[in-house]
Amino acid sequence: MVPTQDTNQIDPPLTVSGVEQAKKTGQFLKRYFKDYGFQFEKIIIKSSPFIRCIMTAAAVAAELEQSEVHIEPIASEILLPKMFTSNPIPLLELAQCKDIAALKTKYQIPQGVNIVGYENFVPEISRTYPESKDRGMIRAFFAQDKVLTS
Repeated sequence: MVPTQDTNQIDPPLTVSGVEQAKKTGQFLKRYFKDYGFQFEKIIIKSSPFIRCIMTAAAVAAELEQSEVHIEPIASEILLPKMFTSNPIPLLELAQCKDIAALKTKYQIPQGVNIVGYENFVPEISRTYPESKDRGMIRAFFAQDKVLTS
């Protein structure tokens, strides 16, 4: 079934249990880092521009006592025409956001966690639709490499 262009289908938020899982992931990472002697002042947390990814990253950031989630535009689903009837990027909550504070409130982004780099992500990723599975995989590997080397 091909989804319609309903924003809730294209860019659904995390469920309540998804938010809890994200918090537990952050708690696990915090314990893991402590148990194995990792010390850090700042961790760069990057997220896809899809709202459920932002919510996940923000919950993890809060548990790790980090103040920022950076939007990484090229990190997203493969933008296959069979999954999206048209380019989903302009329909994302973040792309339509006029007030980041309102978006943070709407999706219960933890206090003290800022979303960074959301202002201009649309042009960078929009031109990739439609893409083939191979092109999407190459983009995903490039995004991974970009995160690992930054």
